[in-house]
Amino acid sequence: MIGDFNAGPGTSTYNALIAAGFADAWGLAGVGDGFTCCQAANLQNVPSSLGSRIDLALSRGFNVLGVDIVGEDLADRTSTNLWMSDHAGVVATLAVPEPATLVLLASGLAATILLARRRRA
Repeated sequence: MIGDFNAGPGTSTYNALIAAGFADAWGLAGVGDGFTCCQAANLQNVPSSLGSRIDLALSRGFNVLGVDIVGEDLADRTSTNLWMSDHAGVVATLAVPEPATLVLLASGLAATILLARRRRA
C-alpha cells in the first residue's frame, strides 16, 4: 500500500497501520530521512523544501528489498524548472512470496475462492 497518508512516524495513524501488521518500507530499508513533503504550492522553490515523511510504502507479507525517494533532486525538475509535484514519490521493491504463501495472505472472498478451487483440484 503506497500513498500520501498525511501522517508519518510517531502519529496515531502511522502507529495504527503498524499495529495492524503493516511494515514501513522506509523504516526497514531506507537510507537518510526519506522526506517526501512538501514543495512550495507554485512548485518553483529552490532549494527543495521537503521536510517531512508523510508519503509511505507499507507492506504486509512481502519482504522489502529496497526503497527510494524519487523527484527530490533539483535535476528532477521539469525543463521549465518546476517540481513535478509538491510531493516526492516513494518507490519500494518487494519480493513476491511463493504461490503457496499467497493463499495464506488472501482474505475474505478471495480466500474463499482460492480454497474452493484448491479443494476441487
